[in-house]
Amino acid sequence: MVFFLFLFLKITFKKQKKNIKMSKQIKKILKQFATLNESVVLLTQIYYNSNIKNSYKKGRNDGK
Repeated sequence: MVFFLFLFLKITFKKQKKNIKMSKQIKKILKQFATLNESVVLLTQIYYNSNIKNSYKKGRNDGK
């Protein structure tokens, strides 16, 4: 009886250990994705801001 209890606890502990490793990997992936997402947002903001500035400059030059 004690042996089966020990075996059961050992198996569940191994599963928990794997789950912990998986959750750490998932957290790493999510962090990387979040930083990638932020960088994409920043790049698009910079791109649109530069386009807006360029369009204003072109508009002013065309008007003169």
